[in-house]
Amino acid sequence: MFRKIIGGSLQNPILVIARSESASDESIFPPSGGRIASPRQNVGARNDERILRIWKIWTPSRLFRLGAVAFCCAVAVFDLSAPPAQPPGLVFDGMSVIRGTVAGEVEQRVSSQRATLAQVLVNGHPTPARVLASFALAPALRPDDVVWLRCLLEKPQPIRGFAYGRYLAAHGVFAACWRPSKSVIGPPAHSTVAGALQRVKAWLDLRLQSAVPEPAASFLSGLVFGGSSSLSPDLQAAFSATGTSHVLAASGFNVSLLTAVFLAWAMEAFGRRRALVVTAVLLPAYAVMAGASASVLRAALMASVLLLGAWTRRQADAANLLLAAVVLLLVAQPRLLTDDPGFQLSVAATAALMAFAPSWEPHFVWLPKRFGIRASFVASLAASVATLPVSLWHFGTVSWIGPLANLLLLPFVPALVGLGLAAFAAAAAHPAVGAVAGLPAWAGAVLFLRAEQALASVPFAQTSVPHPHALAVAACLPIAFLVWRCVPRSSD
Repeated sequence: MFRKIIGGSLQNPILVIARSESASDESIFPPSGGRIASPRQNVGARNDERILRIWKIWTPSRLFRLGAVAFCCAVAVFDLSAPPAQPPGLVFDGMSVIRGTVAGEVEQRVSSQRATLAQVLVNGHPTPARVLASFALAPALRPDDVVWLRCLLEKPQPIRGFAYGRYLAAHGVFAACWRPSKSVIGPPAHSTVAGALQRVKAWLDLRLQSAVPEPAASFLSGLVFGGSSSLSPDLQAAFSATGTSHVLAASGFNVSLLTAVFLAWAMEAFGRRRALVVTAVLLPAYAVMAGASASVLRAALMASVLLLGAWTRRQADAANLLLAAVVLLLVAQPRLLTDDPGFQLSVAATAALMAFAPSWEPHFVWLPKRFGIRASFVASLAASVATLPVSLWHFGTVSWIGPLANLLLLPFVPALVGLGLAAFAAAAAHPAVGAVAGLPAWAGAVLFLRAEQALASVPFAQTSVPHPHALAVAACLPIAFLVWRCVPRSSD
C-alpha cells in the first residue's frame, strides 16, 4: 500500500499516437485511384507525416513536463540572482519591545520552547517580517497566543556552513529573539483553524507522554506527526549519523506512510469508497498538525490527487503529479527551490523512487521480498543517491552507514506507526488505558532507538568532507547519467 501511495507509472497515460514500423507510407497516405501522386502531393504527404511524428513526440504530457522544468529553472535563476530583501520595521541596534502572535507549531525542545511570531509590532511599529523567538519551558506556549517580549533582535547566522538565515527568510522569518530579558504570554486574540489543530496535537502529545515513558513517547510522536526536537541531542545525532532522520522529520515520508497505514485500516473498517472519503477529509488536517512544511504540503497534494484517482479508478502520472505539486508550491513560495533543504530533499527522494527504484530492484534479487526488505533497501539506496548533492551542499556530511541502517530499520517503521496510532488513541481515551495499550509501542520504540545508537556508534558512520559545494556539483553528473539510463524513453 505504501508503494502505491508514493509510486506510480512513468508512462504517459494521456495520449498515445503510434504507427507500425513495418507500415509503408502508402498505407498511411494511399494514392487516389491508383494514380501516381504528383510532386506537390508527395511534399504534402511528407509534411503530414512530419506533423504526426512531431505530435507523437511532443505529447501534452511531455510539453507539461518541459514547461514545469523550465519554470523551476527560471525560479532558481531568480532566487540565486536576487537575495531576500530585508523587510522594513526591524531594529537590530538596541533593545526592542516585540508583540506578536504565535503562528504554527510550538517546537518543544529539551530546555526551551521555540515559536514563530506573526503580525509583529516592533516598538509599536508593524513589520511584515516574522520573528523566531525562544521561551522558557514554563508557562506552556500555545498556537494563537499573543506574546510580548523585550529583547535584542538578531539576524540569523549560518550554522556549521548551513545558510540558516536564507532558510528562515524563505519562510518569511528575518529576525530572531534568542534571549528575551522579559516575556509575557497572553490569551489568543482570536482562534484559527490551524491553531486549533495544533492545540489538538499538543494535547495528544501530553496524553501520550503521561502514558508512555520518554524517550519512546517523543519518538512515537515524531513517527506520527514528525519532529525530533524533543529528543535528546545524542539521539538526534544518532538519527543524523545513520541517515534515518527522514523517519522523524515532518516530511513526505510521514504523510505517505501514515496515509498508507490509515487507508489500509479504513478499507477494512469502512470499505473502499468510504475509506477514500475519510482519508481525503483527514489528510489536510493531518498536514496542518504535522507542521505544514513545504515537504509535507508537497506530499499531501500528491496524496490527494492519488486518492482522487483511486476514487475514479484512474492512475495518475507520477512524474507529472510531482512536477505539478512543485510548481504550485513555488508559485506560493519561490525561495523554497534554493533555500529550503527539506523541500529539496523531499523532491529529490520522491523523484528517485520514481526514476531509479523500478529499474534497480531486479538487481537485488538476493534480498528477500518478505516484509518489504528488498523494496525498503532499494528505495533507501535510490533516495540516498539522489539526495547526496543536497546533503553535501547544505551540510557537508555523508552517512556511509545510511543504506545499511535503512535496510535494517525501515521495514519496522510501518508497524511502529500503527502501534503509535493505537497508543495515541488509547491515551486520548485515558492515560491508564494508554499505559496498557501502549506497551507494544513502547517496547518497539525502545528497541528501535537502541538499534539507532548501536549503528551510530560504528566508526566513520558519518563523516564531514572538504569542499562540499564542489563535491555536490560533481555528484550531479553521475546522477544525471543514471537518470538518462534508468528513465524509460518511448521510441519515436
